[in-house]
Formats: sequence, structure tokens, C-alpha cells
Amino acid sequence: MPKRIAPVLIGILIGVACTLVGMAISNFLSPPIPHIFSDFTSRLTSRGFVEFSWSPDGSQLVALGVPYAPSIEADVFIVDAGSGRARKVSHTPGSYTLPSWSPDGSRIAMTVHANEIWLFDPISRRINYSTEGEAASWSGDGRTLAVWKGNLAESDPGQWQVRFVDPDVGILQTLALTGSADLGLGSPSPRQYPSGFSWSPDGTQIAVSLSSYEGPDRHVAYLIDAKTGQVQPFQPEESITHISFAPSGDVIAYIRQVGDSDEGELVLASRGGSCLYEPPLPPEVGAISWSADASAIAFRYYAAIHILDLQYFDASARSIDPLCD
Repeated sequence: MPKRIAPVLIGILIGVACTLVGMAISNFLSPPIPHIFSDFTSRLTSRGFVEFSWSPDGSQLVALGVPYAPSIEADVFIVDAGSGRARKVSHTPGSYTLPSWSPDGSRIAMTVHANEIWLFDPISRRINYSTEGEAASWSGDGRTLAVWKGNLAESDPGQWQVRFVDPDVGILQTLALTGSADLGLGSPSPRQYPSGFSWSPDGTQIAVSLSSYEGPDRHVAYLIDAKTGQVQPFQPEESITHISFAPSGDVIAYIRQVGDSDEGELVLASRGGSCLYEPPLPPEVGAISWSADASAIAFRYYAAIHILDLQYFDASARSIDPLCD
């Protein structure tokens, strides 16, 4: 073997060996994502994404996370709904949560540092509006934001409120919430953070799921009358996170927590709560997001985004009653 070729081959062999060792270490630290064997689900991305929201045309999702290295601080990615390819659009990592893509596709609302709402332009990659709040959801026409103000502020927990905001004008209305005394509305302890916040497409109700790190009821959900501020518990016997109205408004999706885990079972409920249907998925579902046409739900499973095809069940997001028969 010529002397000049030997070092090259040795270098190649060393490179291959290092790659194999790296892959082994990576698989040890981040085990492969278990496969869901079904005809109605598909995996869109690798692991590392925490929360996401579908674009109104169904072609993309905005996703928060750090692929291959989950972190408390996340970057903002745009994920192609067909290929799963992700491109980073945020300039720096941050404490981003609860993204919500506007119905016209021009802006993405997200919570930053747990107590501020930013509007992010996915084209210019700039923040073009900010307001105080812990979660936000768009009106059906995309003109107004409902903003949740809870009790996360250290200095002034205050009363629970929903603010209706026009990003081009400012705060339009502040809605103080009312309900029975046992709800503890606005109680500063335990401090609760929203895991889900969703304004019904018809504008009449707001659903919120709240979680805390302490207390007997760590995960609770409520329906709020958007006109009067009256609060009613939603499925009070269950531990609920990531509550979300379907685009039709007649179905509510949420995650029923299992044990002390941050994941649980995906549940579809009629708006009144009389009909509950659980798609046959593993009980490790995390965040969820409806597609704009309600034909699918994106869900987190082992930090990867998967797609649930609702059309497989021959059911419409306008009614799940046939599935409850």
C-alpha cells in the first residue's frame, strides 16, 4: 500500500469509528422514539419540540423547542407539515410557551417569560407587539386577542382577568371573572400557570386549563362566559391540561393527566361535556394543536410531533356523538 494512501485510510477509519461511538452515545442519552403502530397516526419530526400551533393554511406549524437537545429555553421553528423539515426563525433562545398562529397567518402570539405576550412576524422575524399576560388566543376573525392575566405576578397576583386586545389599538376591555367561592378565583396560592387557553370560534366562551406545582388539584379547567365573565368548572373530576376548542367550536380537545406525569391521554369532548371519546393512543401525549380544517390534531409524543388523522374515524370535529354510541 502506498505510504500516502495509508494515512488517508486510517483517518477515514477513525472518522467512522468516532461517528459510530457518537451515535451509540446519542442513542443511550436519547433513546429512539417508540413507534405508534396505527393507520391513523404519523410522525412528523424528531424529538425536541415542546409546543406548537398549526398555520391557518395547514402547510406549516410553529414549534417551540431545541431539536436533539431539549432545554428550558426554546427557539422558535417553522416546521413544514409535509416533510417535517424545521427552520429556526428566532434570533435567540428564550422562555417561549403557548404559541398561537393568527387566522390570517401574519402573526404568531406566544407567551414570553411567563407573563408577557409577544406577537411575532414569521416573515420578518420581528416582534411587532407586546402586552402583559400569561396566554393568548385569537378571535375567529383574527382581529382581537383574548389575553389571560392570572396570578403569576409576584408583586400583585390580583384577580383573574381576561383582557380583549386589538394589537393595532390597545386594550379594548378587561373582563373580571366571577364564580362560586370554592373556585378560589384569583387566589395567590397556589400559583397557577395556563397550560391551555382557547377562545371559541363563535366568541362566546373561553376555555382555560391551569396547572400548579403544589396543591391537591394540580390540573384544572374552566369555561368562561366571554360576555359576563362567569366561570364554570369543566370536567371537575378530571386532571386536565392543554384544553383547546376545535375550529368548529363544538368539540373540545384536552389531555387527561395520568399520575404525576406531564403527559396523559388525549380526550375529545362535546362542548357540554356529555360525550367523551379517547382516540386509541398511548397515555404519553403532550401538547396538542388542531389543524385549521379540524381534520387532524398534532400532538407531542416523546418530544416529537405526531399527526392524528381524525378522518380515519369517519367523524367530524363538528360532532363526536357518533363515536360515543
